[in-house]
Amino acid sequence: LNRAKERFLDKQTERFDENEIGIGELGNKRRHLKQLCEVRFGNRFVGDMCLDDITHELLNEVVRRAMSVNRSKKTVRRAFVTIKQMLTWCTHHGWLLRSPAEGIKISLANEPFKDLRRIVPSEMTAVINAASPKYRREIMFAAYTGLRAGEQVALTWDHIDFEYGYVKVRQARKWGGALGPPKTDKGIRDIRMSNVVAQMLRKWKMEQPIQMRGNNFVFPTTFGSMADSGNWRKRGLQPSCANAVWTPDIMVQLPKRVEQMKWKDLRNFYASVLIFSKKVSDAEIAAMLGHSSLDFTYH
Repeated sequence: LNRAKERFLDKQTERFDENEIGIGELGNKRRHLKQLCEVRFGNRFVGDMCLDDITHELLNEVVRRAMSVNRSKKTVRRAFVTIKQMLTWCTHHGWLLRSPAEGIKISLANEPFKDLRRIVPSEMTAVINAASPKYRREIMFAAYTGLRAGEQVALTWDHIDFEYGYVKVRQARKWGGALGPPKTDKGIRDIRMSNVVAQMLRKWKMEQPIQMRGNNFVFPTTFGSMADSGNWRKRGLQPSCANAVWTPDIMVQLPKRVEQMKWKDLRNFYASVLIFSKKVSDAEIAAMLGHSSLDFTYH
């Protein structure tokens, strides 16, 4: 199995070189197959077994159980997608008569629902107001455009259409730091800016120091290179949440501290604003978030 795995991954590397798959997908396939090969069966690793010894029962019972330890069903299901792809590829090369992974299904029916961090507008306003000037723009922009962190760090001034009021998402930071297309085909999109966001960007473009303009990024580092969104979270968002105080939009007199947020919570906040405004259709919301459908957005 190990040799078949390496041949399969060589083919996936070729696909990456030809821009058929991204570096993230290639990395996931490597990780999934490494996990498969490291499962123990008796006194052997699965990776050391012959392809003909890989049975449906072995995959569905032993491998599935081993890979489920400390992993969610969703994670295991993603791994089995890669495993099925590799074994089907082996059948196409005549190394197997039939894929032993056929018929294996991992249902998410009983998977615990991960409750999303719910943020109301007044809470977000408190966080933005509490942010240091160095990170306030990045936080505000993320919360009111819904760009992914990788899309925001890759945003250039060429992608800001002030005349018609749009942010054009055309590229993103990929694993390894290279620039490439957004996460999916639907990720290429135009997002209408609110007046507040447009005003903030106009002011920032005029004030942006000359040493930050070399690569034309909207939100670069001090010396103009592509920023690290992890710093935005650790040095910007987390301290802002720690310092922010807000009064809930219900009849409560006492203000309260803001719970910590992840950077992705800003994108989720934008989605919730669109959904509850009821001024935008489901299809338009999904398009602005770069999703294929609103079902994906809700999950």
